Amino acid sequence: MKRIIIKIGNILFTPFYLIIIGYYIFRPYLVNLPFINVIRLLLLLLVIFVFILGMLNVLLQPQKNHFLDFSNIKNKSIIEVLLINSKLIINMLFYVYLFIYILFRLDTISVLFNYLLLLFLGMFLGGQILEKSYKQHR
Repeated sequence: MKRIIIKIGNILFTPFYLIIIGYYIFRPYLVNLPFINVIRLLLLLLVIFVFILGMLNVLLQPQKNHFLDFSNIKNKSIIEVLLINSKLIINMLFYVYLFIYILFRLDTISVLFNYLLLLFLGMFLGGQILEKSYKQHR
């Protein structure tokens, strides 16, 4: 069951980003459409679904060092602990910020929130690409 949830979450991420980016690029042109509320409702349901799958993906991944490990903090510096757990931190940060961004419609408040979303998206996708390339070379 865990593998199915992780696989569905990984399959849905890329199309979800393309749909959301396309919606926000063409939003000024879509405002006058009569069914815009249906599109927004579908996007909200998709966001909630992908957010839940993303959190389950992070929580159910079979990794030995899954959560932040501060037990050996005496032997390691805080920077080393954060670097070891950077994948988990970036994933959780991206999922939570994306959920808050879409829930509170931060794109209408300021363009800075859009740039912050792009920054987190770049870090998230860069981490995913790095992980896949590392697995292929092993």
